[in-house]
Amino acid sequence: MALYKIWISRCSNLKSIPDGLNTLRSLREISVWSCQDLVSFPKGGFPNKEGFPANLSFLKISSPNLYKPPTNLGFHNLTSLKELNIHELADAESFHEEEMEMTFPPTLTSLSMYNFPKLKCLSCKSLENLTSLEYLWFINCPELTYLPNLPSSLLRLYINGCPLLKEACKRDKGKEWYKIADIPYVQIDEKFIYDP
Repeated sequence: MALYKIWISRCSNLKSIPDGLNTLRSLREISVWSCQDLVSFPKGGFPNKEGFPANLSFLKISSPNLYKPPTNLGFHNLTSLKELNIHELADAESFHEEEMEMTFPPTLTSLSMYNFPKLKCLSCKSLENLTSLEYLWFINCPELTYLPNLPSSLLRLYINGCPLLKEACKRDKGKEWYKIADIPYVQIDEKFIYDP
């Protein structure tokens, strides 16, 4: 029987994901969350050709102790990835252009970044070059003050729990307004930006 999904959650004593996931050729979805002590992924690096299988279409990673520099994350090796959810990287303070250059695969249609309490800067061309990206979330990033340039393919943008970014995206006034004004649907703190 082929294995299509692996979900791992609330494993308080789990410290590493076992090797060998790359041999599961039918695997399409991996979701890991609420594993507080998780600090490492399969041998060979965080997902790459020797760690997770390259044909994944969905990946959710949530672990406050897992943070590594974006250049070491290796998401670009997941050449079939459609949805990427990155949660609870508590120590991440900035994602700069030079760090993010090869981080995201061009196949992404959905990207969410949740619970980055220290994230202040997200400055990269990688997002702008994701020409298939349609859905983007920034949730609970209280220190984030501005957006990178966004791809023209974006259909929906959700911002919640990001007070500094909310201020910067005020309609017709905020310094980031011009980046979101032409997106078909933008919701900030559960309110459509064109609602009165």
